[in-house]
Amino acid sequence: MPAKQTIQEAEQAINNVLLIKQFLESVPPLSQVLAPAQSALLRKVRELCRPEVTRPPLQLILDVIRPEATYLKTALDLRNQRTFAVQVCLVPTCAFPGQL
Repeated sequence: MPAKQTIQEAEQAINNVLLIKQFLESVPPLSQVLAPAQSALLRKVRELCRPEVTRPPLQLILDVIRPEATYLKTALDLRNQRTFAVQVCLVPTCAFPGQL
């Protein structure tokens, strides 16, 4: 990550995190739907996208991003999500970058 990000780069980084969060949150229902799958490809997808595998990175994201924040397609909605997505750390021992 560059030492000094532009506003556009920071916005894109938040968009990317919101997309990853959306994917990781969709894994448990996807896993349930794929449970009876017989296709080798679908079994492989189910194996790679197990909730046990995706839960730790999702928890890391939820430590910084508000749980209700989600990726939206319209520019205005997405801008609003970016604005309120990052949680404020009020604890002096906060481990987040840009501590208060």
